[in-house]
Amino acid sequence: DATGGPVEVRVGTSFISEEQAALNLRREVGTLDYDAVCRLAQQTWDEHLSCIEVEGGTDAQRTTFATALWRSLLFPRMLHEPDESGALRHWSPFAGGVHPGELYTDNGFWDTFRTVYPLLTLVYPERVESIVRGLLNAYREGGWLPKWMSPGYRDCMIGTHAAALIADAAAKGLTDFDLEVAFEAVVKDATVVSERGEVGRRLVDRYDALGYVPCDEAGEATSRTLEFAYGDWCVARLADALGLEAEAARFDKRALSYRNVFDPEVGFMRGRLADGSWRPDFDPTEWGGPFTEGSAWHFTWTVMHDPAGLAALLGGRRAMGDKLDAVFETPGEFRVGSYGFVIHEMAEMVRGQLGQYAQCNQPIHHALYLYPWTDRPWETQRRAREVMDRMYHPAPDGLPGDEDNGEMSAWYVLSALGLFSVAPGAPVWVLGSPLFDRATVRTARGPLVLEAEGNGAGCPHVQTVEVGGAAHAATWISHGALLDAGTVRFTMGAEPNTSRGVALEDAPPSLSPLLV
Repeated sequence: DATGGPVEVRVGTSFISEEQAALNLRREVGTLDYDAVCRLAQQTWDEHLSCIEVEGGTDAQRTTFATALWRSLLFPRMLHEPDESGALRHWSPFAGGVHPGELYTDNGFWDTFRTVYPLLTLVYPERVESIVRGLLNAYREGGWLPKWMSPGYRDCMIGTHAAALIADAAAKGLTDFDLEVAFEAVVKDATVVSERGEVGRRLVDRYDALGYVPCDEAGEATSRTLEFAYGDWCVARLADALGLEAEAARFDKRALSYRNVFDPEVGFMRGRLADGSWRPDFDPTEWGGPFTEGSAWHFTWTVMHDPAGLAALLGGRRAMGDKLDAVFETPGEFRVGSYGFVIHEMAEMVRGQLGQYAQCNQPIHHALYLYPWTDRPWETQRRAREVMDRMYHPAPDGLPGDEDNGEMSAWYVLSALGLFSVAPGAPVWVLGSPLFDRATVRTARGPLVLEAEGNGAGCPHVQTVEVGGAAHAATWISHGALLDAGTVRFTMGAEPNTSRGVALEDAPPSLSPLLV
């Protein structure tokens, strides 16, 4: 503008065509001016963020919570666009060209299956079903489920964790997608040898033959074994949903493969060679080698689907409790291992001053929620509150490490509600320590109110729990019971109630039975 005045430009974009971009512009902006578009964006975010409203706590805690909720909802991005009639279609990075239906991108399931998708099953269940339909479109177009979408297949991280979010959706009754195609896709991921790092499982044939991935044939082998075993359990849960008993039994048996990389002599998961011997010179503080972005201190807990079985390997409930305590009490020292230099996750673990517990990275995020399978379930409450208080703050301090598509923020949101999904694929919420006096969650079945009487900075411990007005002794609650509860009331205190939740029947479900 030669006069030097402001110029207002309306821009439409599309991955499909210029005509679609023009349609998107007309639909989304039309004749609105800049200020009106800003107001519309504000209204849209206000609506999304109103899915959870909290009362009580400090200004800093409420700011942190709102920011974490916002970040949890940023990903994945919608790649689909509605045509003139409103029918969804998308340009496919998997096959090229334009295809019908939903598709999403920008997501790493190695991270987000742990917290983001469980959170979405609670507050945006219909979006979870849409995302699964998009995943199945990716499978139809590219032949495999993606492990990391950016925008198509990307060779990043290990495991086949699309199975986790699909199994979690099905377990929670979110089945508006083709279950049979979903099962076909996750079975292919779990069983067909892939030489492409961006899809399937590397050395799955060796995993089948030996019961583990040998660390002299592949890097990150022990982490792969552990994540393959959890993925097999997720496949079994989809088989359950389809009534395929033999297939469920088959994959449940494979899901016990984690036992093959546990060395009772050292008390940790450990690298194992193809000849069956253990990788020499074991040091639980060594990062890399047989592990992914962590050490044996972190990956020994990667048995989300069978904490009771892990407790048996460790010597029982008390022994597992001692081992969990040791995570926090052992000095935060490390060896750089195969990385050859200090990666940021190592430095952030030390900076966190929580021993070997590394909130800065994903593999150990569920570990403090394993105490309900031990003889001291109350430790989850103290540890969860400690991590929330010490590791999460408003800007500029912010987050303790890798955010990775909202995963770390979603951990905070769930923990602040007093809920956590240890094993996505099971409709189970482990109860923690609610941070706020009251939280109201908008669910598909109506408002869910989580109250914490007597709450405060010095009162992290749960004394009693009532679900829908009835006393609740268990350390967990099913997804259905949570949605139907109306109100879950926690009574909080400064000291732990050491008689609550200690009975075997109070522990959450597990693939193996929990023993004394």
